[in-house]
Amino acid sequence: MVCRERISGLGLARIGLWSLEAVMKVLFYGGCHASALKDIFQRVARGNHEFSALTNYLIIQEGKPFPYEILPTIDAIVFSPIRNKGAWNTSHLEERCSELNIPYISYPWLQWNGYFPGIRKIEGIPPHVWGLAPLMDALERGASVDDLEREATLNPSLESQAKAFAADATKQLRMHEEGVDIPISGFVETRHRDERLFYTPDHPAPPIYKHVVEQIAGRLGIQRRLFGKVRSPHTDRLPILPVVAKALRLRFEATEFALENQPKPIPLRDYLARLHLDFHRAKAEDSAGVDPR
Repeated sequence: MVCRERISGLGLARIGLWSLEAVMKVLFYGGCHASALKDIFQRVARGNHEFSALTNYLIIQEGKPFPYEILPTIDAIVFSPIRNKGAWNTSHLEERCSELNIPYISYPWLQWNGYFPGIRKIEGIPPHVWGLAPLMDALERGASVDDLEREATLNPSLESQAKAFAADATKQLRMHEEGVDIPISGFVETRHRDERLFYTPDHPAPPIYKHVVEQIAGRLGIQRRLFGKVRSPHTDRLPILPVVAKALRLRFEATEFALENQPKPIPLRDYLARLHLDFHRAKAEDSAGVDPR
């Protein structure tokens, strides 16, 4: 076990506490991003470090407290803050880490809605999880697949709103980043036009993970191998509508759709046809009193 100081993750970075030769046990604590970060560190970190992950929403769903008894067995914890779950709020974790002289580093929930104006979670239309308001509203009005395609490619109202929506998404991200050690909003703001940063609102693409991993590794003093092509843990894709790409002046095209673990993404037209079919199937089943799940 290496020595510790009673410092935050930010102080840890400033004074360079960890030597490059030290072997560390690092716990990642958060949602799906925590497990993804753990897996990436296992692939790219040099040395014999040990990385583990704990999923916050699972212990919350089960009503179990954070297992504070494991803290003396780890050298650092990397977590995404929880601020609205009472006993599970990570302010309690920070206090306990400070008492035990265990360094910690925080990163935000990795979500940015800027590519998806009017995005919202939808229920009752399996297997779809996210719905774009312009498309869902058009379906409610009785739109055909051709109508949906016009919404996706030619809607002037959506084009005029897209820029403001992206700016507001960045503003919301900055609010959620308050007090964290590793923000991502600056990176998102400067890079979102050059390469795709999010596959869905809360499933980051490799550039986001690479940025966060670099920051964490630097603060912990963990040497890493060259990334090369970072493999994303997420296989789902939500299309960035062409009218939105035009408004945001994106330098890439990303109109394909895929579900998690789907063998191959499908083009925009096929996605719109499937959405249309699934919407009307769910509506018919609801009218008949059938649970669409």
